[in-house]
Amino acid sequence: MGCKVAFASLYLEHLAAFFFVDARHFFTINPCWEWPNLTSLVLTSGLLRPDENETAINTMPRGAATVVSENATTENMEIWNGSKGFAALFRYQTFNDTRGATIVWRGTWPFFIRPPVMRDWGAVVRRRYGEDWRLDWELEQLDGRTI
Repeated sequence: MGCKVAFASLYLEHLAAFFFVDARHFFTINPCWEWPNLTSLVLTSGLLRPDENETAINTMPRGAATVVSENATTENMEIWNGSKGFAALFRYQTFNDTRGATIVWRGTWPFFIRPPVMRDWGAVVRRRYGEDWRLDWELEQLDGRTI
């Protein structure tokens, strides 16, 4: 299903697809595909759960970095998941006015973003915008009782 949605979205500017396609499948698509117009992408992933393997969770943002790196128009991307008692969000957002980008991890459980993920996203920003752009990281833990 992820491959079908990815193919159907090749000429879109905005794509938001929740729960019927998993982000991890979207990011394992044909490496030749490009999204020349895609500025924002919002997907969900069943991997973003507190009981999921941390290595598997860290793998998905690396695939996302590859897709965003190859598509020069993508300015915002969110991958999220949530249910009663837990929620998580991985967000990439650019800010042209301040010449910077931000990666946000917001979730109801403590999560460590591994150095390879940080390196991949740093490379995305440098490749697309140059060495004078900065990349900030924000980690925020939410109270699961409010979800």
